[in-house]
Amino acid sequence: MEPELTTGPGASAPTVAAPAIDPTRDRFAGAREWAKTRPPLDITGVNARIIWGRYGADPAATQGYDAAAVHGFVVTHRKGSPNLWSLRCVVAKVDAFNLRQRPLYLVVPFENKRQQKGVWVWEIGRFELREQTIHADLVFAPSRRK
Repeated sequence: MEPELTTGPGASAPTVAAPAIDPTRDRFAGAREWAKTRPPLDITGVNARIIWGRYGADPAATQGYDAAAVHGFVVTHRKGSPNLWSLRCVVAKVDAFNLRQRPLYLVVPFENKRQQKGVWVWEIGRFELREQTIHADLVFAPSRRK
């Protein structure tokens, strides 16, 4: 259904009648299809850390203990889900006690082109540590800026 162009008596500019909104139409169908077919998104880096404790809205209010120092990681976004990610990383230093506690977070520092600094944070779900390599399921938490 195309909008109709109408002019009224004494009107200086034509007005366009808006089409009716169909409440049964799925407005997000295209985005869902794209999420199923897009290539996987990988975030790679060298330095990160795994912490145990509470991660607050303000990085200064974070109360956590280092569970592992990460030296090389790949975080991959899973298709079809906005918050599920997976992690493969090599750990340089591990505190076995802290690594057994919950909740665990992967904290990745970043700096963008405008020199803004912050951290990306994922909550670690199920994970497996084998010979200094961790494979884990992650849930994305909002990023924090310093």
